[in-house]
Parts: sequence; C-alpha cells; structure tokens
Amino acid sequence: MVSPRRLAHPPIAEAVVNFHVRLPRPMDNDSLTRIPAAFKAMFPTAAEVRRNELSVQLPSSGEATTTQVDRLHGFRFEAAGGRSVVLFEHRQFVFSQVGHYESWESLITGAKQAWEAFADVAQPVEIGRVGLRYINKCKLKLPAESDELLTAGPRLPDELDLGISAFVSQLTVGLPIDASANVTQVLQHEADASYAIIDVDVFRSGLSLEPGSDEPWTKLESFREWKNKLFFSLVTDKLLEQYS
Repeated sequence: MVSPRRLAHPPIAEAVVNFHVRLPRPMDNDSLTRIPAAFKAMFPTAAEVRRNELSVQLPSSGEATTTQVDRLHGFRFEAAGGRSVVLFEHRQFVFSQVGHYESWESLITGAKQAWEAFADVAQPVEIGRVGLRYINKCKLKLPAESDELLTAGPRLPDELDLGISAFVSQLTVGLPIDASANVTQVLQHEADASYAIIDVDVFRSGLSLEPGSDEPWTKLESFREWKNKLFFSLVTDKLLEQYS
C-alpha cells in the first residue's frame, strides 16, 4: 500500500462538501434577495435549479391521470472562471471545487463561507447527512499491466489471455468511524489519453446535527483521513510518479 502523502500536483478533478438538510420551508425567488452581498461578489453567476415532478392521481373509478409540474428546487452559484460551484437546494447544500485544487484548507474555508450564506437564507433546522467526495482523474501511462497502476483493478483469468478495454467498479464499504464510503473506479478513454477515474465519497447518514455546531466540520476532518487512506490504497507508486 502506498503511504498517504501530499502530492505536488494532485490529480483531483473535483472536491465536494455535501450536507443534507431539513428546512422550515422551501426556498422561493425571494430567497435570492436575502443572500449576503459578500457571497454574491464571490459567486456572481446565479441560476435557478428546477426539476420536473410527476404526480399520479388514482381515482376510485375511471382512469388514472398524471400531471407534470416544473418546480423550483433551489439555486446554483458559480465563481468567476467556474472554479467553485455552490448549490442551495431544499434538501441539500453543496460546495464544489472544480479543477485547480489548491488545498484542504481552501476547500473547507470556501465551504464554511458558502454554508454561512446558505444558513442565513434558508435557516436549516437540522443536518441529516454529511459527505466528502473527491473525484481523481489519473492519467494512465500505457501500455502497462493494470496491477502496475491500480491495486484493485479488474482481473480476468490468466488462461483467457484477453485485455480489458473498459471497466466500471463500484463498492460501498463500512468504515471504523461510524461512516461509509462509496468507491468507484472507471477506465475512461479520451482523445489525448486514457484515465483511471477514482471517485471516493465518504459519508454518514441518519444524523441529527445542529446546523450551527462544529460537529459537521469535525466529521469532515475524520472523513478526509479515510478518503486519503482509500485513494492511496488503490494506486501504485508508478501511477503517482507523474503527480509527485
């Protein structure tokens, strides 16, 4: 197993902080007027998040009828250049750094600033799920055997003597910190190269946390440790040479 360490050029395509929340009332268009000016300056691009909802009426007699309604679910905010994205929705808060990952400290600082704005606007009464997700896009130096690059890649019986051209692997594992992790590996081919997408999502559901407490952020710290353990356990030193 490769020891977790700081990489000079980490292959992080996206880092996400996610809270599932309970709100006293759904957000509406007036919610935008309550967003702090400082937040608007950091995230000047705003758009509605809308979804189509289908309802089915089953009368005691006659045929069932369906109705499709376009509903407002929240708002999406984007920083200049699209490097950070924030979602304020009825059931969740999301802060995402997309590309050009700087550091854990910058991710958490940005997430806390966005969370404070969300709390001002939506007044959440409870956090029911805390999640930390890192999507890594690792360039593969081919040709190479998968075992030289990935420690838990797919395998075929040797007697078949066949190569693997694509794969998707997804596992959910329990962690000894009363949390779980979804671990997804995908072989992705693009015009310039092939990549291993290693997606690690550490989370805990079934919570009832105070929105103003430090507990969600404390959990994220412990999730970070396991996110690192899982990622580095799945790759080899040969794969990481290009990022060291």
